[in-house]
Amino acid sequence: MLELSVWIADFAVASPAVLVAGIQLWRRKPFGYTTAGGLLLAYGALSIGLIPYFLLQPRYTGATLDVAGFIIILIMAALCLIPFGAFVRAAASNEQ
Repeated sequence: MLELSVWIADFAVASPAVLVAGIQLWRRKPFGYTTAGGLLLAYGALSIGLIPYFLLQPRYTGATLDVAGFIIILIMAALCLIPFGAFVRAAASNEQ
């Protein structure tokens, strides 16, 4: 039942937000630029927050480290936080 609630939250809230923001950004609309930074930061923070889970889970459950999942989470963090850094840098340079 818990897994179903995660699927509902992802597909009812997160996915439409990313889709709408992506379309608006693709069309170079102000709403797309406004939401892009927040979405990149949110998904980057989510992936960074999952790293301790992957590292501590083997210690407390006795399972082996899920290396593939850990690498995927690191890639997800990089794919979110690197563009977020570029986004913030460009926004800071436009203020001057």
